[in-house]
Amino acid sequence: MEEFLLVFFEFLLEIILEVGVNWPVAGVDPANRRDVDISLLWQCLLYALVGCGIAALSLYFFPHPWIKNPVLQLLNLIVAPCFAAFVAYWFAKRHVGEVMSASPRVRAWKSYCLTLALVLVRYTFGKHV
Repeated sequence: MEEFLLVFFEFLLEIILEVGVNWPVAGVDPANRRDVDISLLWQCLLYALVGCGIAALSLYFFPHPWIKNPVLQLLNLIVAPCFAAFVAYWFAKRHVGEVMSASPRVRAWKSYCLTLALVLVRYTFGKHV
């Protein structure tokens, strides 16, 4: 039961972080500026570096993984980036008419890269007991 609660709370935390990170930076996103021409590959690399930084910072404060079961940790490596990309795509698709924004596909890829880097760094460098 504890593992289920941990997975559930990590799931909620990822949704909160995804919404909390994407909405405030939507106006300063390089894809929203017309004078900057950055390819999608470089944008994804930049977002992956940001994900690595967030993961390193979170490892400083929370060095142990929240999910103790190794199978669920590996499942988290697969599901978390896909779910984050889906949520980013859904939010971008929902708000596409309200503000000049990057395409939903671009948002999904950037979100996928950020979350994959974050989860991968936390899985790799977390203190497994």
